[in-house]
Parts: sequence; C-alpha cells; structure tokens
Amino acid sequence: MAYSGARKTPVVSSRAGSDFDAGATIVEAPTLTLSRPPGAAPWESDSVKKLVGRLRNDESGINAMALHNAQGDPQLMAVGFQEDHMVAGRTVAEIQKRNGLAQDSKPRLHKGLAGGSELERGRKKALELQAREKTAFGAVYEHRDFAGKPRLIGSTNKMPERQFELDWKQNDSVQTLARQGIRSELVWAGIGSGTVGEQQMAEVRQAVVDARSERYRIEKLSGIKPYSAHT
Repeated sequence: MAYSGARKTPVVSSRAGSDFDAGATIVEAPTLTLSRPPGAAPWESDSVKKLVGRLRNDESGINAMALHNAQGDPQLMAVGFQEDHMVAGRTVAEIQKRNGLAQDSKPRLHKGLAGGSELERGRKKALELQAREKTAFGAVYEHRDFAGKPRLIGSTNKMPERQFELDWKQNDSVQTLARQGIRSELVWAGIGSGTVGEQQMAEVRQAVVDARSERYRIEKLSGIKPYSAHT
C-alpha cells in the first residue's frame, strides 16, 4: 500500500484485541492507495480500485478502516461499509481473545492529523510485511440482477475478477441469474497482516458475508468452505 495525503477519506481507526466498539465513529485520515504495479496482487485488481474509487463519493456509504493491535502494528486495513467494518473488527477481537491476545484497553479513535499519523505508521509497517509476503487478502462480493438488487453473496481470497469468472462457470445459481442479466461487484475488501493471516482473514470475510446476508436477506453462495485454497 502507498500513502497519499492529497485528499481526506473517512477512516474507522481502532485497536484489535479489545471489544470492538459498535458505536465507533468515522474519523478523518489520509487516503490509502496502491503501490505495486497494477495486477500484481488481488488488492490491485480493477474491482478493488472501483471500490476504493467510491470513497470519493460522500453518498456511497463507503469508508476505510485501519485496525491496529495494542502495540500499534497494523492488523487489518479495509474498504467497505461501516457496518461491515464493525463486523470485521469484532471478529478480529474474538480471534485474538481465543488465542490469548486480548487487551483490556477500549478502542482508541483518532481524528484529523492524529489519525493520519497513526495510519502512516501502520502503512510503513504494512509495507515491511508486504515485502516479506506476510499479508492476507480477503474480499466480499455480490452478484446483482439486472435491476441492481443483490441476489447472491460470497467471499474470496483470489483476484476478484477470477472469482467472478469461476462463479459464472461453476455455480448453478449464478448461471441462472446471468441468463437474466448480472452485475458482480465488491462490497468489502481488506488486507490482513501480523496476527491476521490467511486463516483469520477467511474467518473475517465469512463473518462479513454472514452479517450482510442476514441484514439484507441475500442468499449465500454455497459449496465452498471459508478457508480453502479454492476460495
């Protein structure tokens, strides 16, 4: 990830390992952009870029989240809807409690330049981890009908466009929907590092899928386990 201070983007900033505050507020911090050559990693796909691009629209409901542990190390950076960030944050906290990594401190929110400074520190550490290939990508997506209504929801750790193609080819429900007109797009995407590896990220994205499915009454894509080489 690269860092740009050219414009401001809402960011939910918190500490993992504590009880994630469902009432956390949106704070201001500089925007995260992508640093590698396009197409080098799933988080640099056109679908992720499109989701990040929606940050520019104040009415889209999309914002960014930076989640750190008590030592200030980046655990999860994500783009999506605030409700989904809350689910992701609570899931990371639950994972860390389960692994004996819980902290007693409440989530700490930072505004203005303070939030930007913390995000910058996290960015540098994330870049170091990225260089050692210790990052985990996860995304949640929806297949929508010709009217734009979400009909199916799933998650992936692949390049999103590749996952869409697999669904179109292999999933009967998606094929049925495609005959009437289909649009596939991301609604949440994140990069985990440190204690949020592939397995933990799989649990996070599945939690986001489950919550969105229940909240909006969207059918979940079936047949694939949350943590699998095929997801």
